[in-house]
Amino acid sequence: MTHFFVYDVFTDQPFEGNQLAVIPDATKLPEADLQRIAREFNFSETTFVFPPTNPAMTAKVRIFTPTMEIPFAGHPTIGTASALRDTGHEGDMVLELGIGPIPCTFAGNMASSPHRPRLNVWRSPNPHWSRAVWGFNPNSYRYPVTHLYWPAWGCRSC
Repeated sequence: MTHFFVYDVFTDQPFEGNQLAVIPDATKLPEADLQRIAREFNFSETTFVFPPTNPAMTAKVRIFTPTMEIPFAGHPTIGTASALRDTGHEGDMVLELGIGPIPCTFAGNMASSPHRPRLNVWRSPNPHWSRAVWGFNPNSYRYPVTHLYWPAWGCRSC
């Protein structure tokens, strides 16, 4: 039997936030079953944890939506780090994701993942149209995010 956890990320309340299924030991699962399992959970993402391919990392994590594998997403990263901590990994960790190594740190019940997100902003050919339709000028916004902090509440499912 394969054990899994269900986490509610971005909240400190049960049954709120973003759902995440975490399979903490996916080493015995056939490759073809990973997508099927994610589709069965039908959460926005499901993560599968494997031993790291690089000994400097804590774990290799693969993230699946119900329809495809993706290289990175915020709440699966934070939720999986919380699950690893809840299952005995102590201290900060570095997760090996599809986009590369992602460090995760903890302060109490809060998990942190420093990064600089790349935002793809669609710019209308006519800035006046953007202001008229949406009420803002897309050229005036800057997002200097260096850390994101999210609480994660977990429950052991089986």
